[in-house]
Amino acid sequence: MDSVERFYSEHAVRRAARGAARTGVVMVVQRTSIDLRLNPHLHVLPAMTLFAG
Repeated sequence: MDSVERFYSEHAVRRAARGAARTGVVMVVQRTSIDLRLNPHLHVLPAMTLFAG
């Protein structure tokens, strides 16, 4: 996620954005599959924008 945030921050600097710009992500850890076997994996939804604070 750091590389995605770095990309958007550099993009914001090139576009002369003011203030601190941050991006976000929603991540959920799923521990089991539909048949209840242990199958840990991540579902990740990155924000494709910057939020100025």
